[in-house]
Amino acid sequence: MSNSTTDLTHYTIPHIVYTTKDPAQQNWTDFVAIQEKFLTLDSDVQTILASPHTGKIIEEIGKDIGLSPKQMAGVARMVRFYYFNEIKKKDFVTYLLKDPGTDKKTAKRIARLIEINILDNSQEITGEANQITVPLSEAIQLYPKIGKQMISDAPLKLRAQADPKRGTVTNWIYDYRDKVESTKRGAIARGKYLFNSTNAKGLSAGDRQKISLVLKSHDEKTPLTIDTTNKQIIFPQTQKRPSDIKKTPAEEPLKAQGSSISQIHSNAAFTMSPHKEEKATISTQKTIQQVIQPQKATHIVGTEDAMTFTSPHALPSEKEKPQQEKDKTPFHMNPIGSAKKEVGKKK
Repeated sequence: MSNSTTDLTHYTIPHIVYTTKDPAQQNWTDFVAIQEKFLTLDSDVQTILASPHTGKIIEEIGKDIGLSPKQMAGVARMVRFYYFNEIKKKDFVTYLLKDPGTDKKTAKRIARLIEINILDNSQEITGEANQITVPLSEAIQLYPKIGKQMISDAPLKLRAQADPKRGTVTNWIYDYRDKVESTKRGAIARGKYLFNSTNAKGLSAGDRQKISLVLKSHDEKTPLTIDTTNKQIIFPQTQKRPSDIKKTPAEEPLKAQGSSISQIHSNAAFTMSPHKEEKATISTQKTIQQVIQPQKATHIVGTEDAMTFTSPHALPSEKEKPQQEKDKTPFHMNPIGSAKKEVGKKK
């Protein structure tokens, strides 16, 4: 029997699943009776039983556990029996154990997967969302693949292991339990481990957050969001801090200069206009000169006429210019001594 999706339709969709364990012995009288009862159900229940999405869930559960198509059909019939009110949820394990090839541990796992993926997820059965929320211990029990999920780029050095190991959920839990005693595990112990332990010291902020959520769920049974399709933990997206955003060499000096000039506007506590240049303070002059040292002149926008401030550090080409040319600048601030003499002359 081929395991393609087309061939598995009558094995996995509760509405049309074979009525008997052996498809060759299909009882068509029973099948018609089932269809008639199906038509008496609420439309929401009909959607769940007839939805290809429900069949896909049962197929994925079956493939993950290693069920044969006939065993998948047994699971689909159980779902139909539940919605037909012919079996209770508490009886799922007993029903599944009727199959000689199913042990109790597997039966419990199948029952729980059906409960959280179909019964508890009925409102989204026809949508694309396929998630559950359970603690880490149950998530790994339902989907063992989660234990191999990578949650850090950096490898781990585990005790008694010669080679570094991958940053998987299982390896981080192993290292945490090895470093922190069970009686001391809690928020404080996790914090110390995440920032001081050998393996965790070099973690990025994003990886540290993932490991923190995993360890908290391990200690406190807090729920994690699980993608049941890809069988992995869904972590909240970590927002990058400003310090984590890399700047190009060209951006950094420009932003630094722009920031300094804006500070002059906000902190200088004075307003310059073409008619009140003499009110500029000496301290402000020094601040402006420090900001624009790399340039010969810088214009501050904000007044009707752009103002030019001459840097105290003259270039060689500037030193060669006659004094008369220097006196032709639109605006020139005199040194302290010169300012005092000008005041004296006016008096």
